[in-house]
Formats: sequence, structure tokens, C-alpha cells
Amino acid sequence: MLFNQTLTYISLFSGAGVGCYGLLEEGFECVATNEILEKRLNIQRINRKCKFDESYISGDIKKPETKEKILKQIEFYSKKFGNDRVDLVVATPPCQGMSVANHKKKNDEIKRNSLVIESIDLIKQIKPRFFILENVLSFYKTGCIDKNDNLLEIGSIIEQNLSGDYMLYDEVINFKNFGANSSRTRTLVIGICKEFKDFISALEFFPDFKQEKTLKEVIGSLKPLAWGEYDSTDFYHSFRTYPKHMQEWIKDLKEGQSAFENTELNKKPHRIVGNKIVLNVSKNGDKYKRQKYHSVAQTLEINMIIGGPPCQGFSNKGKNLGLKDPRNFLFLEYIEIVKAIKPEIFIIENVKNIISCAKGYFLEEIKERLNALGYQLSYQILNAKDYGVPQNRERAFIVGASRFSFDFNLLELSQSVNVQDAISDLAYLCSNEGAFESDYLNPIQSSYQALMRKNSPKLYNHQATNHSQAALEKLKLINKEQGKECLPKNLHGKQQFKSTWGHLNWNKISPTIDTRFDTPSNGTNSHPELHRSITPREAARIQSFSDNYIFYGNKTSVCKQIGNAVPPLLALALGKAILKSLRK
Repeated sequence: MLFNQTLTYISLFSGAGVGCYGLLEEGFECVATNEILEKRLNIQRINRKCKFDESYISGDIKKPETKEKILKQIEFYSKKFGNDRVDLVVATPPCQGMSVANHKKKNDEIKRNSLVIESIDLIKQIKPRFFILENVLSFYKTGCIDKNDNLLEIGSIIEQNLSGDYMLYDEVINFKNFGANSSRTRTLVIGICKEFKDFISALEFFPDFKQEKTLKEVIGSLKPLAWGEYDSTDFYHSFRTYPKHMQEWIKDLKEGQSAFENTELNKKPHRIVGNKIVLNVSKNGDKYKRQKYHSVAQTLEINMIIGGPPCQGFSNKGKNLGLKDPRNFLFLEYIEIVKAIKPEIFIIENVKNIISCAKGYFLEEIKERLNALGYQLSYQILNAKDYGVPQNRERAFIVGASRFSFDFNLLELSQSVNVQDAISDLAYLCSNEGAFESDYLNPIQSSYQALMRKNSPKLYNHQATNHSQAALEKLKLINKEQGKECLPKNLHGKQQFKSTWGHLNWNKISPTIDTRFDTPSNGTNSHPELHRSITPREAARIQSFSDNYIFYGNKTSVCKQIGNAVPPLLALALGKAILKSLRK
């Protein structure tokens, strides 16, 4: 701050200085501005961003002489105007390596991301009262090479280097909510010197929300232009020319419509190869698209996020490694997504051991991190059999809501369904019989089967595993409703679980369907009467998937799709309860 109480700032990677315009409007004085391209600095000079020519510093920020010029200007302001300390450093290091906007990435992306390190170094040297880093949405989780040649996440490097002296706050915002004329989602990292921790909150840095503007409000007063025309009163208002054949692509488009939606082949974006039309690929949804004149640019708003971070490390069937299993920490990635999108509600589903694993460490960590984001958490172990699913499947559900505490008592219980109710109408198949698509051969025999067959004219995925002759001989030795106990000990195999080689019981609910239901030696996975494991469709029925839900892929993939899923009827009950909460 200067003798006259004027606030000062330094801008790094400043481009043409457009981002500094607001600071100048608020009365800040620019001590130094750094940009590698001289032509961009010249635009800043024309707009009189700085009072002194020495404050315009052109050069690579990685070079010591560039940093020295910046530090020299700080010293000049200190001696000349009594600047006790730079109030603010703003840095916007190049983001191409982090952005999803460019489809063709270059090999030096991570090197460019490492310019963040140069920003951090200067912040540590300058010691401003505040700093702001601005970049794309994925900024905090992007890889970056530190001074020791380690590849780390940018967020981790910022915290390691600056959290000792600064309170750090990172937020993903859309600038259109703060008065900007276009939708622009960016990550802001705000650092506040800890000496101000009792006086200033990072939230005070944000202005009030403003009404979003329509395209008409922004550009409606500009002169309409013809092909190639310039506005004589505004050099920057011009109709850029482009290849004439592209006019056909866009001339008949309605508001919000893309040229890729045209029905005529020659009106779709294309190129000519050997006298033939080769259609372009639509990589960005907004390419060749006519803007909506009377609407605000659409931004996707997400009400709810549902996720089930991999559960093998928590499961009783695995080694239950707890803190030693890196898969268990994928819930941190889930929390980062919740933090970025800010849904009204989120759901985490996992095996029930997530509640108790590592002496409750994971549950407490989830609660602490999400409570800090403003969510109220509720959790409970639900059994799918209580919600109309013919399966004993216990899973932990954690529900977080921003406006209320979710009450699991709102879930409506359903009548129990057994295996016979679920699959008795499906064709009896022997090993290696069946087809991807087939007709129904038997009539509906239960209300559950009627529900599953609704809107499904054909039967899909009803194909039996091709068991080995040795497996078939074992299966023939096992009585109905029994399993491994029927086999001689020399045929028990390596599996130690008592439930292996077991037949399902027509009159009971099924045990938990997992991803290896096609293998009799993996559990109670065999048909109640036949010498084979259950088919993917039978497993899907037991999971409560409707018959019109079709699974694609090889056998292993299909088994994982079915076995890893949350039963749809349980999801339906939970969804209805959440809707009740929202409508309150």
C-alpha cells in the first residue's frame, strides 16, 4: 500500500491486460506486469495500464533477469511512494495443457503447467498480502513438475509451498454469475496472509451474484453486418469471412441448432476426399452452432451426484486392507467432484464395511470433508431384500444434502420376493445353451415377472455358461438347495467359502450377486434345479433389472455390469424418498 493508501498489485502472465481492467477501475495501481509477448504488452501500454514504462516487463518468467526486473520495480515503488508491501499478486499461468478446449495436445503440456511453480516462487519472494491464481476447471488436480522433478498435482504443490503463510481457498465459479457477458467456468485459488485470519474471509472477495445477460443484451445494439463487412465506426466489429461452401452448412440453422443436425449430406460439416463427401467429426457440441439470441448461454446444473467408489478394498471377500489399499482412497476423488459441481444432493454407495473399516477412519474423513463443504450427512446400511429385490444384498449408503438432513425412514418397504418369483418363467437351459436374443417361451408366473417383462417384446442375455466336463460332473453330485457339502473333500478345490458350488433355493431370496455369478465354484450361483450357473439374465432379474435393459460386451464385462450395480428397485425406493425430502 502506498503512502496515500492506494492498493498495489502485480500481474503475471498478463496477456493484453484485460483481466487487470477491473483492478484499475477499483483504484489499484500496477507495480509490474509480466507477459512473454511484447505485442501484448503494447496493448497494455496503449491502454495506460501502468504509470511507468519500466513496469511493463516483457520476458520469460523462468529467467532470473525477468524476475529481477519485477523485484526491482517493487523496490522502486517502495522507495519512491512508500509502498510497504505489494497488496495483491494475480497469476494466470498458461492453461492449454489443462484445458479440454484443444483437441490436439502438445508434448510440452506438463512443462507449461510447471509455470505454476514460477508463480509460487514469486509469491513466496514478494510476500503479498493476498494472491489470486486463476485457471481452468481441472487446474487443482492437474499434473505439474516441481523443483525436484516430481510429478505432483498442482493443488498439492500450492498447499505444500503456501499453506504455511496463507489461508488457501479454492473455488470453481462461472464468471457469468458475477456480471461477465459469457459462460466461463474457471478455478480461483485465493490466498490470504494468515495475519488477517481474524479479519478477512475469502468469501468476502466475491461480489454479489448478478443477473445473467442474454446474447441480445450483450450484442443487440451492434450494427448488423454482411459478408466481409466492417463497421466504419468500430474497427473491431467485423464479419469475418470463411470458405463459401460453409455458408450452406449454417444458413438454414435455427437458434440453438448445429450444422451437424442438418439432414442433407452436403449441409453437414464435411470435406471432399477423392470426389467423395467425408463427414467431419463433432468433437465440440458448440461447433457450427447458431447461438440463441434471447437466452442466457446454457450451463448444466446438476441436482444430484451418485457414485460408488471401488469397494474391493473394503469388502470381506477381498483382503480388507483398509488404509493399505490405495483403491479405498478413490472416495477423495469423488469428494473433489462434489466440490467442483456443488450438487444439491449426493449419494455414496459402498459395501457395508466402509462404515467400520480402519476403525471408522474413512467414514469420519468423508463426514469431515463434506461437512466443511456445507453438506448435512446421513448414512445407513440398507438391504435390497427390503425393497422388492429377490436378493440379500447389504450396502452402505451415505446421503449428503445442502438444505436438509435426509431421513432414511422415508424409504418405503416392499414385499419380499423369492427366487421362484424372479426367474421361474425363464427358459430352462443346459450348459452352453441359449442366445443373446430369444423369444419368451413360458407365461408370466408372478407379479414380479410381469414387472420385469413390461415393455420388453424379446428376451436378451439369457445364455448359459459353457462349463467344463469336470465342472458338470461336480454339479451333478450336488443335491437341490445344497452345495459344497455334497462333494467329496478331494473335489472341494481351493475355495474355502462354505457357500461355493451351491444351488439357489426356489423358496428363498438369493444371496448377494457378485461379478462371478457365472462360476459355480465362486458361491451359491447355480440354478435351483439345473446343472449350471445362472445366466446373465437370471442374475439381472435377481438384481431387479427390467428385461428391456440389455447388457453388451464379453462375458466378463457383462458379469461386472450386473454384479457391481445398485439394484434398480432399491435405487427407485431411495430416489422416491429423496424426492419427498425435496418437496418438503
